Amino acid sequence: MKFFSRAGALAALLAASPLLDGAAAQSSSPTTITDSKTGIIFNSWSATNAQTAGGITYGFALPQNGLTTDVNEYIGYLQCASKNGQGTGWCGISLGGTMTNKLLLMAWPNGADILTSFRWTSGYDMPAVYAGDAKLTQISSTINATHYTLIYRCQNCFQWNHNGATGGVSTSAKSLVLGWAQAFTSPTNPSCPANINLIQHENQNIHGTSIDANIANPSYSAWAALATKTATGNCGGSGTATTSVPTATATAGPTGVPVPSQTYDYIVVGAGAGGIPLADKLSEAGKSVLLIEKGPPSSGRWGGTMKPAWLEGTNLTRFDVPGLCNEIWENSAGVACQDTDQMAGCLLGGGTAINAALWWKPYNLDWDYNFPSGWKSSDVAAATSRVFSRIPGTTTPSQDGKVYLTAGRDVITGGLKAGGWNEIDLNANPNSKNRTVGKTPYMYSGGERGGPMATYLVSASKRSNFKLWMNTAVKRVVRSGGHITGIEVEPYLNGGYKGTVNVTPISGRVILAAGTFGSAKVLMRSGIGPKDQLDVVKSSTDGPTMIADSSWITLPVGYNLEDHTNTDTVVSHPSVEFYDFYEAYDAPNVTDKNAYLQKRSGILAQSAPNIGPLFFEELKGADGITRQLQYTARMEGSLGAPNGKSITISQYLGRGATSRGRMTIQANLGTVVSTVPYLRDKNDVEAVIKGIENLQASLKNVPNLTWLFPEPGTTVRDFVNNMLVSYSNRRANHWIGTNKLGTADGRNGGDAVVDLNTKVYGTDNLFVVDASIFPGMVTTNPSSYIVVASEHAAAKILALATSKAGALYDQCGGSTWNGSFQCAANLKCTVKDSYYSQPRRVPRRPSVPIRALPRLHDATRAAMSRYPPAITLGFSGGVVVVVSMTAMEAQGRVYPGLRDQWSTSSVFLVIPSRPFLRDHAAHVETMPSFKALLGAGLAATAVFASPIQSLDFTGNLAPRADPSLTGYLGAFFLGADPYVYLYLSNGNNPTSYRALNSGSPVIKPTKGTGGVRDPAIIEGGGAEKGKKWYIVGTDLDIGKTTWDAAQRQGSKGIFVWESTDLVNWSGERLVVVENSSAGMVWAPEAIWDPSKGQYLVHWASKFYPSSDPNHTGAPGPIVIRYAYTSDFRTFSAPQTYIDKSPTNIIDLNILPTSSDGKSFVRFLKDESLKTVFVEVSTTGLFGTWTRPGGSSAIIQSSVEGPASFWDNQVAGRAHVLLDFYGADGYRPYETGNVASNSGWTASSRTGFPSGLRHGSVLPINQTLYDALGRRWG
Repeated sequence: MKFFSRAGALAALLAASPLLDGAAAQSSSPTTITDSKTGIIFNSWSATNAQTAGGITYGFALPQNGLTTDVNEYIGYLQCASKNGQGTGWCGISLGGTMTNKLLLMAWPNGADILTSFRWTSGYDMPAVYAGDAKLTQISSTINATHYTLIYRCQNCFQWNHNGATGGVSTSAKSLVLGWAQAFTSPTNPSCPANINLIQHENQNIHGTSIDANIANPSYSAWAALATKTATGNCGGSGTATTSVPTATATAGPTGVPVPSQTYDYIVVGAGAGGIPLADKLSEAGKSVLLIEKGPPSSGRWGGTMKPAWLEGTNLTRFDVPGLCNEIWENSAGVACQDTDQMAGCLLGGGTAINAALWWKPYNLDWDYNFPSGWKSSDVAAATSRVFSRIPGTTTPSQDGKVYLTAGRDVITGGLKAGGWNEIDLNANPNSKNRTVGKTPYMYSGGERGGPMATYLVSASKRSNFKLWMNTAVKRVVRSGGHITGIEVEPYLNGGYKGTVNVTPISGRVILAAGTFGSAKVLMRSGIGPKDQLDVVKSSTDGPTMIADSSWITLPVGYNLEDHTNTDTVVSHPSVEFYDFYEAYDAPNVTDKNAYLQKRSGILAQSAPNIGPLFFEELKGADGITRQLQYTARMEGSLGAPNGKSITISQYLGRGATSRGRMTIQANLGTVVSTVPYLRDKNDVEAVIKGIENLQASLKNVPNLTWLFPEPGTTVRDFVNNMLVSYSNRRANHWIGTNKLGTADGRNGGDAVVDLNTKVYGTDNLFVVDASIFPGMVTTNPSSYIVVASEHAAAKILALATSKAGALYDQCGGSTWNGSFQCAANLKCTVKDSYYSQPRRVPRRPSVPIRALPRLHDATRAAMSRYPPAITLGFSGGVVVVVSMTAMEAQGRVYPGLRDQWSTSSVFLVIPSRPFLRDHAAHVETMPSFKALLGAGLAATAVFASPIQSLDFTGNLAPRADPSLTGYLGAFFLGADPYVYLYLSNGNNPTSYRALNSGSPVIKPTKGTGGVRDPAIIEGGGAEKGKKWYIVGTDLDIGKTTWDAAQRQGSKGIFVWESTDLVNWSGERLVVVENSSAGMVWAPEAIWDPSKGQYLVHWASKFYPSSDPNHTGAPGPIVIRYAYTSDFRTFSAPQTYIDKSPTNIIDLNILPTSSDGKSFVRFLKDESLKTVFVEVSTTGLFGTWTRPGGSSAIIQSSVEGPASFWDNQVAGRAHVLLDFYGADGYRPYETGNVASNSGWTASSRTGFPSGLRHGSVLPINQTLYDALGRRWG
């Protein structure tokens, strides 16, 4: 939980405070200003004098095309106040709003000049000099007694690249997210822009805003020509111009200590809420344990030294004194992690060393709702008892038994009680979390910070089998396949270790407890995670030493990211007593200081900023889910409201929230929150709104209480809907979920990274135990839950059988294997296929001489002439048929001695001779047991005694890959939201997508039922190819009707929209295509028929007899109908296309397999059996269709809505999305033989969004890909 009244040192620059709500504190619309001297017209924004002590104004002017094209420069206006007199202070703007991973521009007066510096940071520390090519030239600068004003041209400023970390601004989106900061004190070393040190800023804000037509002007070029001035800083010598990026002074990295040779039974990575209890329990069990902390010591007990002057001579540090906990937001140097864009503590104790120490007895429902069997409240009850026997917590941390400055707390508590809420002891009643209020429970002990460092670490440190390393970062785990042999470490600070430390051979284990971001990062750097993220690591400085991609373990690491959604409200009351805890760091009140130092009593024994009361509510949403709200009151202002009489009440949306985000890794190996997890579900939004409305109603009768935010006259709905949704202002810093615990193995399309024993899938001795394994958010600050999870996990891990090395012919790997991944001496785990690996003696690879086969059987030669990709060769052992993957992929295995001599795009079918089998018996298991050779009915003579069977496939149905296609566009609806949502692939990855339009629908119908399902994108054919696209869809909003009524009195029309650029859609129409006897028209799609020069449009309908005009009786079966059209306005008379009576058939999807209009595959759903299957035709759309494998062959059951498409890069690979309508929606499948109902395998889902429903995917080129990204983001 984060608390602070001013967002503190540079550590919080533009970062993440409850202050940072633009909707409440700053206008979201620009003001037009014109510079009187140059005539330049700006969109501008200003903060008031009250917000900034003198005010700040900043503005932008864009090139004439800046609102229609994403431009990469602007003319800027920046006016900042000098509170401490002429020529003092500094100010800055973030061109992306937040401090981290955005381009920062700093400006300050220096003599007669205003100097500037571009800066960049990925963490909360002094930003480094920006490494990109941004360029600033000045048009004018003025300095007077109160302000300094700069007008400048900024080139290459809207697209950023800092050592591989990229980002940018889309001006054509007509909106911006901006941030600003103001400091009263000038930078140190102010004459040299490259070497300044920025002093803490006093004020800052972040806000979202629109931009209007005044920002773009045809006079821009003339204005830009005025930018001729370069302000020159003096870095020694002749000086350095600020128009180019200055070079920062190089600093030496930390020195490392070579690791000792000792091995350990357990290596625990991360000494926080998860790692410390684990290390204690494992060492208690007699295991040798190494606990590694990335950062320095925190508490004085463990050698910490960070403290204010008034603590000198004591064994206390700033982390020990409760009232100094907010100093993290004032000074995070040496404390905050530098490899993440979020505030995380890299020091001994982790978050439990720097947070406000709230300590909650877990709510049973949090375990029961979020966690699987084995982790329910009854399962963790014993662990909970053990934790709270060691860390009981307290509501009176001051050792005199008093709670100080309670007037504000009492006002809120009294108001809630009057409004019907119950005051209780919250930890004595942990399962009462609905309309209850109580005092703040802390983990403090003896007036000092307690928790895991004061308990578990103390007992562990007394054991000789326990070792603690600090200042040491873990780079990766060292592994052979799925078995970890050790870890590679590097110094994070001076004195840290460098090298590889190993676990005990065979039985040793590694446990990651480095936090939600830290553990996920270690996994990715170890070759464990989504492929797109492992590719990033491979392209980084880690690449040359990264584990080979053949050993990558693809798991959904980084997904399922969640945090409490923070929404701040502010009230004021005359009885509130504000205490300046920040002031107390340097100059505490003498009485308060003495009370604390002498008796551990007084206000400084309480957490800043005077927290309480805490109160809770549960709300049931329209989706049937009960969502949990926690409210935390604190005696300080926010949202622009001043300290003094203000009370900020933070609402945290917790358990039951369905919104999730994603953490990813960048080329600089820093982690970022690339998808924010807040309010992505409208039901989450409604819970936030309803909760604040209930709060206002409960406090409405409190005398003299005034609502400041939401402001008077502003509804709660408007307040919430207009508030920026960004981690900068909505985070609680309670991050969880990136390594989800569960039973759905992520290697095979599941969403879990670790199993119920916290073991990483695909490994036998790697575990994760920290907040990252939590499947969903809990009610409160999760610190106590993490400690309980650690206690519980320790017991589970210790109970596991000791690992054993696999013997010859045991299994040692495979996509579903969860046993041992290691082998006995002189054996190697050998991959037989993706499902099975065995320990084998490494055989000598025989030489396989290849020579021309002197003569082919006539039938073989004739058959092979039909398949140009096929080449027949002979070798001393028999006959080899080399067939392209496009013709044949699933038959047999590949003999390794031959694969080495050929491209991996070929598969080798070996017919070995008996002498060969005799001479090379060790390779028998690698030989294919062939059921076929080539083509239907192919006859061939073989040396096998038994005849060779025929392979049944029809022609070469696989098109070549198309290098002009570089991405995919998907159109879907989302469950209860029957609108068109567009998703764009992440690069050219067919199974990884991101939502466009910030996850909002791109099309919402206005006609018919007002809802559209099954949207299908149709690419223009004939003369319209590349010039026109259509979307067709079902006219149905099931929320307004029932499934029965929708099939009796459903719409007879189909929705149509059209586009000339695939970006902008218009021309909505609802075209009736069926007669009155039809009960409905469902799942329309279309395909260009080159033989007709028109679009064939098809859909599913059922019909009622003419004797039943009201459709109350039994209809006929569902059939597929069709009509032709040239413009999707006028259609031919409908006819029946597919009738498989009495079987109901729906959801037809057709995939062309040749350009001549003769070969197709089609996917259908058997609505009677709820299965999807494939049929094949080589004689056109109305030719003969066959079902490979027979009438019972299927791809998958309990699915619908097949959406097929070809792979852009791999020839012959086809994909189909199947809608698991009873579960999580679309899941991707793929095959190398599309003309078959067998051979379809589940694709990786690590980058595939959940919840997508019946739609379509269209491969697209780079031009379209870029245009979609620019328009819809």
